[in-house]
Amino acid sequence: MENSEYSLIRESINHFDLLVIIIYLLLSLIIGLFGSKLMGLSSTKEEDYYLAGRKMPGWLNGLSNAATALNSDVAPLYCGIAVVAGLSGAWFYLSRFCFGMLVVALLFVVKWRQLRIKTGPEFFSLRYGRISKLPRVYSSIHGILLGMIPWIGAGMVGMHKVAGPIFGYESIWITIGVIIPLLTIYVWSSGLAGVLLTDGIQSFVIIIGNLVLVAAVLFYFGGPSGMGRAIHAAYDNNDAQSMKILVGDIAFYELKNQDGIRQIAIYPQKRSGYYSNTRNAEPVTTQINYTGKGTFQPPQRFVFDNGIVIEDRSFSIQDARPQTLNGKRPVAITTLSGLSYCGIPLLFADGQWQCGNPPQDNADYGDRLTSTLPVPGNRIVEPLGVLLWIIITVVGSGGSVGSDGQRYFSCKNNYEAAKVGLWGNVALFGMLLFLMLPVLGMLAKYPELHFISSGGDRENIYGRMLTEFLPTGAVGITVAALLASVMSTVSTHLNYGSQTLLNDVYRPIFGEPKPGREVWLGRMLMLIIVILAVLVTISADSLMGITLIVVGLCGSSATFGWGQWWWYRVNLPAWITSVVTGPVFYVIFMYLLPLIPWWKEQQLSSPETMAILQAVLSMIMSTTSWVIATLLTKPEDMEILKEFYLRVRPCGYWRPVRQALIAEGRLQDEPQHYNILTGFGVAVVGFVMMAAGTLTIAALFVGDYLEVIIYAVIAIVIGLIFKRLFRWHLKRLGADIDTYIPIDMQ
Repeated sequence: MENSEYSLIRESINHFDLLVIIIYLLLSLIIGLFGSKLMGLSSTKEEDYYLAGRKMPGWLNGLSNAATALNSDVAPLYCGIAVVAGLSGAWFYLSRFCFGMLVVALLFVVKWRQLRIKTGPEFFSLRYGRISKLPRVYSSIHGILLGMIPWIGAGMVGMHKVAGPIFGYESIWITIGVIIPLLTIYVWSSGLAGVLLTDGIQSFVIIIGNLVLVAAVLFYFGGPSGMGRAIHAAYDNNDAQSMKILVGDIAFYELKNQDGIRQIAIYPQKRSGYYSNTRNAEPVTTQINYTGKGTFQPPQRFVFDNGIVIEDRSFSIQDARPQTLNGKRPVAITTLSGLSYCGIPLLFADGQWQCGNPPQDNADYGDRLTSTLPVPGNRIVEPLGVLLWIIITVVGSGGSVGSDGQRYFSCKNNYEAAKVGLWGNVALFGMLLFLMLPVLGMLAKYPELHFISSGGDRENIYGRMLTEFLPTGAVGITVAALLASVMSTVSTHLNYGSQTLLNDVYRPIFGEPKPGREVWLGRMLMLIIVILAVLVTISADSLMGITLIVVGLCGSSATFGWGQWWWYRVNLPAWITSVVTGPVFYVIFMYLLPLIPWWKEQQLSSPETMAILQAVLSMIMSTTSWVIATLLTKPEDMEILKEFYLRVRPCGYWRPVRQALIAEGRLQDEPQHYNILTGFGVAVVGFVMMAAGTLTIAALFVGDYLEVIIYAVIAIVIGLIFKRLFRWHLKRLGADIDTYIPIDMQ
């Protein structure tokens, strides 16, 4: 089996750890199997099986949403972010999730429930009438093929990367053979009720596992104040340039001068405490792709006192040179001036390369890593990047729903459904914050880790962190938490995937199934998802790094979700335009924007920020396209629009439809509230509350007690205000009315 960050854990795991993991798996199976019976539900009724009888509390659905959002790549990914950003890494998930989930809770959840539908794609049947079959079927299949199945596969691949090295096996079929049957059995048996109950247990296990690691790190450094002092001491007493050399990547340069082409490979040979050995001690092994005529000269190797190693590869003609070195393409440099490695100038004199005096870098990295606010210039979390993440993730939020809609529809009333987003935010931020905080312990022990440039190397730090700090017997809890994060994701997608195939593909195409056969038909469709997920799992080595591309492709057309809710004119041609133009503009910009010198320069220094900006630009162009298509075509049939308005009373510009209903005597002429503006305003208040609460705990971890007091006061005061505004706004939105259309008339 290939090396993995989790292979280190195997040496620390003992019989108690194995017992904890086995107990967790058995408990998940038992609760999942009897979930529907524990809640008094029938596993043969579609409403009970897929929506848990529509009587679930908001907090349980919120925990389930939070657990589903976590996957196997979350732990290494977010720990890799914390290595670069420190405490301000919290803004990575605050910007991605918090505001968007609040907007959904305050503007859309009540309206989705008042439709009294089973799945999100069913919305198209009410909004567009008879011509809705295409968007309804497309939306369901698109969500399964590009959303659910890849993430099930990613979860299984990630689980194998965790379990394989720990338990000492190589075949991914062992992981599939244990986990897929376990999950399928309890999802098959109890439906959503079993998923929600097991998700609750899994959320608890994840939080406990992360808290154990937080406590272990604080104990190691003597508490929060000791943690803060250790971070500052690690960077105040060391020169950053020296630390960069310890973890530097191999650099591969081409020099073009009057003598032809000259290639050099530069890499460090210093001892790093983290690696516990001499990095790159052996000479580089290079596969030379030699083509053309000429004489190849053997490489010369120079080693300097400061640990820099240079290999000089010379060729007699330009066409006879290797194209790669250790998988890296060369960087062409036309002159010798300015060539440097890790800030150390390299000079060619007396027939050999020499290193100049390295500049000193005594910047206060300790302050940067303990800052609770985004730091300008940070490689991952900077103010502009935070703002762009908020824009790209909030725009369109709530306009369509998938498995999250299943959580809203299953709640016992509108107020509980709106609380799903609140509880989901609290649980998710707790899980992620407690996951990232211990990384500061690794930075205090090995400050050079902050300067690792490879994202893959940064993400490997998580497995090492477990073995560095966890006491004997605690590793099993953390491994169980890793398994829990994947199991929740997979079980949710299996359950909702089968529901939307039944409701939004089978029904529109083949009609209503025979009474009493709905659940069994859904279970058969679930097996299709299982088979496809297994195929993805065995054919993929890794699905990490997909986040930005998925957000870009899907987010580019996200504004249409708001449009079809808030503007009566939006029609099917506009939907087709948004579906096509969003991904098209994203792909076009992917190739055209790097041709702009400024863009290319910014992309080298802040690749994540520029990727998000590309998605925002694609969104603007896609929105312009579908708005033009809307204005050039007719709205949907007025009778369809009137029935939709009577059912849900949507926000936004529906004045012509509303006036037509008033004229017919089917609707009372009542004052209209500006619910969209107030909803966004209350969401801002909630965002401040949750951000302040999150940063309170972050500041407490490093013993910054003044910031703790400031953030805590803000969180409490704003929280009290938000509590009153939350219920006031939902009441204005119509939350006291479960549905405007009597159930027996639907």
